[in-house]
Amino acid sequence: MLIFFLGSVSSCSWFTDQEDGASKEAAANTYAKLGTEYLRMGQMNVALEKLRLAIELDDNNIEAHDSIAVLYEQIKEYPKARQHFEAALSLRADSPATLNNYGRFLCDRGEYEEAFEYLHKAMAMPLNDNKWYAFTNAGRCELMRGDQNKAEQYFRQALEYQANYAPALLELQRISYRNNNYMSAKAFLQRYLEVAEHTPGTLWVGIQTEIALGNRELALQYRRILLEKFANTKEAKQIQATLPSSSTNPSNN
Repeated sequence: MLIFFLGSVSSCSWFTDQEDGASKEAAANTYAKLGTEYLRMGQMNVALEKLRLAIELDDNNIEAHDSIAVLYEQIKEYPKARQHFEAALSLRADSPATLNNYGRFLCDRGEYEEAFEYLHKAMAMPLNDNKWYAFTNAGRCELMRGDQNKAEQYFRQALEYQANYAPALLELQRISYRNNNYMSAKAFLQRYLEVAEHTPGTLWVGIQTEIALGNRELALQYRRILLEKFANTKEAKQIQATLPSSSTNPSNN
């Protein structure tokens, strides 16, 4: 699950060449906000068109560079993504959104040391009102390089800034389960479900957690949800073998 935050759309008015008094900068801002919103909605082609127009009109538009970098990352055009992340940072080196996004991007490329430089800058910025994004990305980065203890610390710090941040709660559910802290895993899942919907992963870990706690009825309930809503996933196929719906004793993974 990619974690990124972008500028919110404050206006959905369209710019036209005939709009009296509109400057290129104002038009670029409008296109950048439109492109960002289309990116949020997953309409990649339209988003790319608007963001390109924004940059053509104003190559100094930070939001356009940051958003188009995220878009290129999502469509796996990584060199272009890197180019635009660096362009955004050259324009504003203290942009929390870009620092976070670029740090996550570098971590996904395996460039861990440089990734943490950017993520730590985003964490340390006094004016960053969304620090939980950077802490969560840092936690995931630590998981990728194999340090679960440091990862857990980052996820818990993320929750200090945003107690109901679903991605951090999700990761802590998994870590708690792997550490055999089943009551903790159960608690993190309950908190997660207050703000987000089940995924195949949350259900699989939930099933295994309830088996470990001896709560077969709830484990079977999670099993039914997994098989009904996510029947074609690897988790559903795996659980059919490890937890039969009959009265026989379930396997305990």
